[in-house]
Amino acid sequence: MADTMLLRALKGQPKNISLANKELDTVPRVIGKLQCLTSVNLKNNKITSLPKELGYLSNLTVLNLGNNLLEELPEPLGSLHSLETLHLFNNRIITLNTKVLGGLRNLTLLNLNNNLMKNLPGGINKLTKLQSLSVDGNKLTTLPSELCALSNLQELHAANNLIVALPLEMGFLVNLRKLFLQQNRIKELPEGLGKLYKLRVIDIAANDLRIFPTELNKLPLRELYSEENPLLQQLPVHSVQEEEILSLKEIVARYILKELKDRYVVMETNYYKNCLLFSFDDCLMFFHEICIFIQVQ
Repeated sequence: MADTMLLRALKGQPKNISLANKELDTVPRVIGKLQCLTSVNLKNNKITSLPKELGYLSNLTVLNLGNNLLEELPEPLGSLHSLETLHLFNNRIITLNTKVLGGLRNLTLLNLNNNLMKNLPGGINKLTKLQSLSVDGNKLTTLPSELCALSNLQELHAANNLIVALPLEMGFLVNLRKLFLQQNRIKELPEGLGKLYKLRVIDIAANDLRIFPTELNKLPLRELYSEENPLLQQLPVHSVQEEEILSLKEIVARYILKELKDRYVVMETNYYKNCLLFSFDDCLMFFHEICIFIQVQ
């Protein structure tokens, strides 16, 4: 049936074609003759591989391979240099072929939701024009620092993974506007987030956060979701003596003095105990000597 549809399409030279919901396990090779195609929809099939002829579609800008049975990036994708939008959601992809990624130089949107990936390769930085990356619902434990080289990235979706830490280089994603990291295991956010002045939406709900970076309050955020985190609930405590600022030396000296005042030394003999207590005057004398020692240091 799919072959018949494609043969008919050869007469009309269409720009868009849909072979969705056809229970295909492969794509007819004749598709390579439809050089005029700019959009192909192959979602909701049983496709496990792609023919090399698909790589002949030099004008293709949109390809939907969502909800199939792919376990890796098929090599023919690397020949689709004009491709801008690629949907690969709901497959069985475990890893990304860096060589294939290198051929997708005009890709602006990549949807890899609900696959089986445990990590993203450093080669992800080859997608230099990428504006939207979605890897929700995988098994990622971290994001590579190379991802932060994607200076055109505007949306990053990495919710419902196993991520425990974010790269410190996040501050290089200068055009990032939306960041979705809900339902992970993130314990802290990198300070670099405070430099993303175009950021408008952050969803960091259902993680393991206790505090936010200090610079985050300077961002012109429109939406911030942080529920289901063990954030500190206590209000800031203000010093009663606000005008008194102690130096490190003073803090150390006061600590030693307090310890001396509280300390006693018990000396035992065979038949009795003698309790030798430092007098307060002895403490003051020792405190004075400590202060002199610290000043010399």
